[in-house]
Amino acid sequence: MNRTFSDETLANICKKLETSKSEIQNPKSKIQNPIHVVCGANLFNFGAYDYTASFGISGSHQHLRHEAYNFARQMMQIALSPLNVRLSDSVTTEIPITVYTGENLSEKQIVENKRAIQTAWRTHFNNVTFSLINGFYQSWDLHPAQLPARYAAVYAFFFGIERRASKAFEKFYGKSDTGGDNRKSI
Repeated sequence: MNRTFSDETLANICKKLETSKSEIQNPKSKIQNPIHVVCGANLFNFGAYDYTASFGISGSHQHLRHEAYNFARQMMQIALSPLNVRLSDSVTTEIPITVYTGENLSEKQIVENKRAIQTAWRTHFNNVTFSLINGFYQSWDLHPAQLPARYAAVYAFFFGIERRASKAFEKFYGKSDTGGDNRKSI
């Protein structure tokens, strides 16, 4: 059942998530705004970096697979599931761009440029895959150069599901290699 909420209702939900003493926050906690949510038309985007920074987690350890972020992401899914709204995951901040620019690059600089792009693509691919595995089917990209990694992750994820489901279906309803009928009666 899809529900549509008025702007006023969404604003109230956002306000509660952003400023309340909710069930996931300890009333004695010194952290007053543990969840930073950007709200829109039936869409909630959770900011990993604001959230982890609010706990004093250093920038070099702020990422989409941090345990503190995973906990908050799951709590947000639980809290918002009755509302049937879409949840959007945070971003990968590592951008796949070259380190060196210009026409006369050394072999070493060319190799470093390729490595920087491939590393950023791998990170983004892994983040998108992790989000999909955890039920976040929407997120966003900071740079167009992230799109190849996103497309690869989305296709790999859904084709993998299709293959596994197809094999399970064939095993359950199909015929074995010996030619016998393996269909189960229900």
